[in-house]
Amino acid sequence: MAAQLLFLCLALFLFVPAIAHGQQVEVSTPTERQQLQQQLAQSTKAEQRLQLLVRLTEVFVTQDPALSLNYAAQWLALTKDRESADYSRILLQQITAHMLQGNYQHAYRISQETERLARMNNDTKQLFNALRRQADNLNRLGQPDQALPKALEAMQIAVAANNAVPLQIIRYDLAHIYMNLYAYPQAIQIASDGLNLAMTGDDSNRQANFLHLLAEASRLYRQDKNAEDFARKALELRLSRQELALTAQYHLSLARALSAQHNYQESEQQLQAALLAARQVDNKIEQADALQSLAWLDLHFNRPELANDKYQQIKQLLHATDHQANLRIFGLRHLSALLEFNQTRQASVLDQELGLKIAHFADPQNQLDYWKVRAELARFANKTAEALEAAQQALTLQQELFDDRIHKQALVIASEQHKNLLERELEQATQQGKLDQLTQQHQKNMLLLLSIGAFLALALLLSLFYHKSRRNFLLLQKQQEMAQQKIAIKNEFIATLGHEIRTPLQGIDAVLVQLLPEIKQPDGQQKIQLARRSVWSLDNIINNILTTSRLDHGVYQPMAQQVVLAELLERLHSLLEPLASNKGLKLSSSVATNVPGLLLLDENLLTQLLTNLISNAVKYTKQGEVEVRVELQQQQDSTLTLLFKVRDTGIGLTALQISQLLRGERLNQQRALQAGPGLGMLVCQKLLRQLGSELEIQSVPGLGTEVSFSLQCQISALLPATPSHSTEQHNALVVDDDELCRISLEQNLTQMGFVVTSVRSLHEVQQLPAQLWSWVFLDGQLEDANAEQTIQQLQLRQQVDDSSRFILVSGSLDNTPPAHISALLLKPWRREQLQALIAQLAQLPPLKPLYQNDYLQQALLALQPEQRLSMDINVQEQLQALQQELSEVTPDPKVFHRLIGSMGQLGLMRLSQLCRLSEQHLLQHGTLEPWLCSQLQLCLQQSKEVISVLFRRYQQHT
Repeated sequence: MAAQLLFLCLALFLFVPAIAHGQQVEVSTPTERQQLQQQLAQSTKAEQRLQLLVRLTEVFVTQDPALSLNYAAQWLALTKDRESADYSRILLQQITAHMLQGNYQHAYRISQETERLARMNNDTKQLFNALRRQADNLNRLGQPDQALPKALEAMQIAVAANNAVPLQIIRYDLAHIYMNLYAYPQAIQIASDGLNLAMTGDDSNRQANFLHLLAEASRLYRQDKNAEDFARKALELRLSRQELALTAQYHLSLARALSAQHNYQESEQQLQAALLAARQVDNKIEQADALQSLAWLDLHFNRPELANDKYQQIKQLLHATDHQANLRIFGLRHLSALLEFNQTRQASVLDQELGLKIAHFADPQNQLDYWKVRAELARFANKTAEALEAAQQALTLQQELFDDRIHKQALVIASEQHKNLLERELEQATQQGKLDQLTQQHQKNMLLLLSIGAFLALALLLSLFYHKSRRNFLLLQKQQEMAQQKIAIKNEFIATLGHEIRTPLQGIDAVLVQLLPEIKQPDGQQKIQLARRSVWSLDNIINNILTTSRLDHGVYQPMAQQVVLAELLERLHSLLEPLASNKGLKLSSSVATNVPGLLLLDENLLTQLLTNLISNAVKYTKQGEVEVRVELQQQQDSTLTLLFKVRDTGIGLTALQISQLLRGERLNQQRALQAGPGLGMLVCQKLLRQLGSELEIQSVPGLGTEVSFSLQCQISALLPATPSHSTEQHNALVVDDDELCRISLEQNLTQMGFVVTSVRSLHEVQQLPAQLWSWVFLDGQLEDANAEQTIQQLQLRQQVDDSSRFILVSGSLDNTPPAHISALLLKPWRREQLQALIAQLAQLPPLKPLYQNDYLQQALLALQPEQRLSMDINVQEQLQALQQELSEVTPDPKVFHRLIGSMGQLGLMRLSQLCRLSEQHLLQHGTLEPWLCSQLQLCLQQSKEVISVLFRRYQQHT
């Protein structure tokens, strides 16, 4: 009877929960779990808290199931979501936590909710997990016959999916169910197959689960040594994963295997370890289980007082109302143990204390234990009739249990047939899959062979085609060489002809130029001008003919030259203005302010294009005006795309006439006016197409015509580039203690292409990283410094250089700005004012260097003292003349033109460049803009001081 009672004592907790077998268990470090808890405590957003709660529920489920359930309850309280994937994850972790705590009834109810969600969403994976969880919990509740259909349905889903992982999982569950159905050989076979599959991978969790299952099945099948080996390996794997919630069951399993071999000392050690592990996760059922086994060992070693202490601890653990049923079961087990070791008196006292009744037990095995205990106690009390009645009840229950076992074995046989059928279907599906793979491989091989055959046939055809094409190519190459020779001869003839024709034309023009000042009568001068225009017209026709010939053979190559656009337009105006004046027309030209003055382009090409277009506009305009306009269409770094427009108020053109004009056909107007051969527009169109552009004509008959084209060119290195497109000047520093002004300035500069850094005090300027600032925008008065002090600090830290530009952002003009300030931006300013100011300063040379010392030294040392004195007087006179011109309403461009060269030779480079810029503005607009005039005044004053000091120094040296 002792062996039977020991078996019954351990039967309730035979199996370790396969908690992680259906999902990937979260293995997290204490640091990671602590970080998640801190994030939850600091989080205020509901969505973020929900995500953190889901994560915490998962990472604590095997470490602290109670805490995991607490986080799950918080999630459910925060949201009404009962259909999302997160809700399914929460349910899954609740099931796991309840199973780890031994609350299998709660776990079963939650798994039913999971099944409902899975069937509603038609999610087979979720349905598989829900069914196997239900089977597992029913099995643990002592209902293996109801668990078996659930497991078989889950296995059918796994077979249909043909996935190895779900098949391993469901095999594990079936082995558990077979153990409760007393089919130990079948359970061992299924667990062995599952372990072999798990060993092929690196999933230590599944390996530990199958080893533990083999240990329990082997122990129950009386293979005690095998049970011990399996239990030790399973415990080693589980300890390596540091999963406290599962460790206690593995210690208990090893202890039972050792106890079955009478190794009671080591068994007691394992039970103490199991008790400690169960206390760490607050699993009361596992604690009671370990204490019950320790109490049995105390009785075995004749330590009844210690055994009684263990039982009192069990009573204290399970005193809660929801654990009363478990307490009665453990009390019945302790009664059985006392009777086994002849502690009859203590058993009688405990029986009176417990007051057990048959109605307290629903499980037939517990009822059998109850009647056996009643029979022993009645026999001890000499109550023969009561003992006989109890023994009769025990025999009846044994017969019922025997019949139930027979029924369960029949159920196992039926389920084995179903399982074998499913496995055959799986095997057939696997074989069919292999057959499909072989078929696909065969089709691929056949396709490869066909491809190789087609490739060989194609290679043969290509070889024949190559030899034929090679012969044709050699023939064509010889014809092209002959054609090139003819073209070269023709081009040489055209070039010679052009040279021979232009030579006398240039002579005629030179004679006419010499005659022009000698003839005083206006009538004679008009005739000479008419003759000159005829020469220019003839030269233009020759240019068109030669250019057309070159373009026909694609030999025209543009040549980059330094071109001052305003001067080129002025020359064209001088050439064609008399022609326009004779017809009473006004000829005007203008250049947009954002177009640089000095460019790199083909001057001859542009002259020819504009001459043809302006000439045509004058020819077909009876009254009104002809306007030439140059605009900046696009800029990328130093590459510009300029848009040239020639607009007239002439007779206009129809769409058909525009088409004819671009084809080089003479129009009726040309025939009526006898206006040349009509090559001008054709030449322009061919030239522009070769350069990747196009001639565009917009015209309204009777109102006029606008002809436009675009050309690409480069900004000349002789003038500074515009900052909005220059990568060298993109860095800008904003120093302003007014937050609104600082943010507004920073945003506008960023939109204009600057990389902006902003600070609000001199202290923050001192904290800036080492970087060179090309543009500095300064507040007039900071809280801790003024503009001059800020500039000095930047210079001291070498964060600005001579090319840096300083803009003072101030609300008044009262204070005199520091010498380094390039311009003043008055508050409140607008974006247009800021853009205009930057565009203006970009055209100016930097404030430093004011002069180049080596130029001055070479110039002064090469002169005698008298010559130096004369030069000093001459330079002072030129500077005085410049000062006088700056005070005039309309300054004379010639004064600035003379100073460009003379100041440059002396090394006054800034003044020379400012004079060049001023000359261009005067030629384009007729007046100087105030900002440019102020810069000239400042530079002129500084230059006078430098010249005076240097000349005086060399006079003293002499």
